Amino acid sequence: MGKSTLCKKISTELSIKHFSSSELISMVDSSKVRTDKKANDIKGNQNLLLEAKKLFLNEDRIYLLDGHFCLIDDKYLIKKIPMNLYESLGIRGIIILTDDDGMILKRINYRDGYNSMYSLEFIRDFQQKEISYGKLIADKIKVPLRIINLSNDEEDVVTIIRDFT
Repeated sequence: MGKSTLCKKISTELSIKHFSSSELISMVDSSKVRTDKKANDIKGNQNLLLEAKKLFLNEDRIYLLDGHFCLIDDKYLIKKIPMNLYESLGIRGIIILTDDDGMILKRINYRDGYNSMYSLEFIRDFQQKEISYGKLIADKIKVPLRIINLSNDEEDVVTIIRDFT
């Protein structure tokens, strides 16, 4: 089970509305979301995400936001999303979902029609950068952080999210 599938399951189980970052961005400007999951304008997209938050999300409600700390640009370079985005989102807690590199690659290949340009080494590097930057963000914005391995701890996620609410 991947990140988005797990988020949908949790959303149903806990009656918390779930959005992916790209879904919110596309609600403001659908031309900015690419089907290949790469990002041309990382800073511009994050501004659209903040605009979507203001337009579509109620400050008094709790939401489950499915996104990344790093994105892939057109040159297949891993780029960190600017820290100020996370300071502006009003995040109550961070859960970083990890998994076996091979399982992640298998899900990406299935999603992208087995035409993925990613290697196991790239997946490993991306996952490590997400973890290290996610830790830095959680420390900077002073929110609890949990790292969950999807292969081992999937059921823990519901309990952790309940604790954040």
